[in-house]
Amino acid sequence: MKWKVLPPMPEPDSHIEFAWAVINNSIIIVGGTTEKHPVTKKMILVGEVFHFQLDTLVNFSYSQHRLVG
Repeated sequence: MKWKVLPPMPEPDSHIEFAWAVINNSIIIVGGTTEKHPVTKKMILVGEVFHFQLDTLVNFSYSQHRLVG
């Protein structure tokens, strides 16, 4: 029996990226993924922006674990 050489695997059609920064006492998180449009075959961005105000986060206590904001 001989090994059969197959073509290489296709490249992925999407990827995930994100970035974050602390600006004016806030944490800003920007991230998303790209998807290939089935008709145009162009990559489109599907993303989100999250904003957390550091001075309004509340202390949360659960069991013996404590998250302090």
